Amino acid sequence: MYDAKILITEVSFIRPNHRREKIHKFGHMHLDDVVERADRFHNELVIFSHFSTRYHPQEIRRFIDGKLPPHLAERVKLWL
Repeated sequence: MYDAKILITEVSFIRPNHRREKIHKFGHMHLDDVVERADRFHNELVIFSHFSTRYHPQEIRRFIDGKLPPHLAERVKLWL
């Protein structure tokens, strides 16, 4: 997945107070999972989708912009 030309992946949860062990139990990803592995993404384009309906699009953008390192952020698009 890290070397696919275009990667479409879910990032269901973004808030720091969501417990990742519970999220992972149900097969979802947290934004922090992506941030911790940011150097592994070699994709030309990464599309984040399937955000929890708990979030407003502006909140999603704010969290993503504030957490992703620039070398990954420049290749990320949000499917909202």
